[in-house]
Amino acid sequence: MRAAFVIPLLVCLAPAQDEAPRRWRPDELAAHLATRDPQEVAWAAWRAGEDGRRDLLRPLRAALARFAGHDDDEGQLARLFVLDALLRIDARLPGEELLPHAVGMLRVPALLLAAKSPLVNTVYFRARFDADGGDVEWQACGNLLAAQNAPGFAATCLQRCVLPLSVEVFDNGPRAGIAAG
Repeated sequence: MRAAFVIPLLVCLAPAQDEAPRRWRPDELAAHLATRDPQEVAWAAWRAGEDGRRDLLRPLRAALARFAGHDDDEGQLARLFVLDALLRIDARLPGEELLPHAVGMLRVPALLLAAKSPLVNTVYFRARFDADGGDVEWQACGNLLAAQNAPGFAATCLQRCVLPLSVEVFDNGPRAGIAAG
């Protein structure tokens, strides 16, 4: 009896399901990454990361640069998928390229990409540390800068230190045999 209800329900819902994702050829995937549609770029980036497509490093970087400053939900999601794909293919990017994307939900993947090449991304870590968020990202950037003995980093840290100074003077009153006046 239950099968009489379940089977028609499943048959009715089946057409509403999306088709299984098909494998795009390399040239198709690059073309999808080159579009201005954030959803299409997100899908193509996901596929590139899923397939480990290192040959799509340039189109992924171009898509990331194209969506810089698109801080609406769709733009951030497209960039999130592109950053994820870059992480999955073990890409190394310069910090200057990642800085525009270190906002909102993109801060963590941008930091992870920058941390893959810490010695060449000192500018990225310094800029994020100077943003003074005081959060985990700020601490991670500070730790990476400290580990590299980055020039000027210790001075920056010391400038931020507030050392309280307290001077107390006590007078126990006049001593015997000394005139007070």
